[in-house]
Amino acid sequence: YEDVGGAGTFKKKSLTDGKLSIYTVAPEGALESIMLLSKLALGNWKNAAGLGVFETTSLKLRHTPKIDVLLDGEVYSLKGPLSFQSHPGALNIMVPKG
Repeated sequence: YEDVGGAGTFKKKSLTDGKLSIYTVAPEGALESIMLLSKLALGNWKNAAGLGVFETTSLKLRHTPKIDVLLDGEVYSLKGPLSFQSHPGALNIMVPKG
């Protein structure tokens, strides 16, 4: 994703590259949490402490307790293990002409 103008506005560079964008959030303490939220709100999030960003075609989370996961803008509390896999070209999208 790229920052396209602050206030937590993100835009994926490509929807057809077959990659999953993965963000991890693990701030250390209240101050780092506040700093991270501030940077996200202001659009200066790329190098924020406590935020990890990477891309992959698949991901496996091997854990047993529940973990909060954000999927397409919705938060879910899921129990592991969890597997995520990209399926390029599997979704057909209709767009208006013009």
